[in-house]
Amino acid sequence: MLGIRQPDELSATLASNLQKIILDKGEGIIKCDEGVDLLPSNIQISATEVNLVNTMSRETVLKTYLQDTKKVMIIY
Repeated sequence: MLGIRQPDELSATLASNLQKIILDKGEGIIKCDEGVDLLPSNIQISATEVNLVNTMSRETVLKTYLQDTKKVMIIY
């Protein structure tokens, strides 16, 4: 089965990782056995969107996250 059964219990999600980029921090991407990489997310992404409104270069936050973390993988 592809996906995570309880996404709200994950410590690293797209929202939390984008927040870390905004705050100059970062973490990994989940690499699944099915051959895909996941950027897990949950409801917190909506709060991140609100924070991005006032962030300088907000259009590059996701790009920065992907560049900084493409070699760091968490295998589930």
